Amino acid sequence: MISRTPACLSGILGGACWVARFALDDAGVVAADGQIGTALRWAGLTWLALALFAAGVGLTARSMLALRLVVGVCVALLGYTALSLLYPATGESLGDALFGGVTILVSLVVWWRGRRRDHHPHGSHAADG
Repeated sequence: MISRTPACLSGILGGACWVARFALDDAGVVAADGQIGTALRWAGLTWLALALFAAGVGLTARSMLALRLVVGVCVALLGYTALSLLYPATGESLGDALFGGVTILVSLVVWWRGRRRDHHPHGSHAADG
């Protein structure tokens, strides 16, 4: 089973790479299609693919391995499809940055909710009812 924390960190790192690529290009520091921009794009893509795959595997945590792998690949492909639909409306660099920003937010929320749930003992709210 893939732990939630590495999956969320992958999403945060991948999104940060894509947001940084856009911000550096927008500020005129680094060209998005230059060496550093290309390295940030591929690094972000790798981290985000891992995060999406891990999210898919996490959806089917108690299923057999083959099903977990298929769902992991399908979730990664679904993310790619969403990104490809975003490009015509925003362009490549801005689309990557928006996708990366949303991924950062979702990863932070999932990680935070998981931490909060892990800190509450089971049955601590039983006396509330």
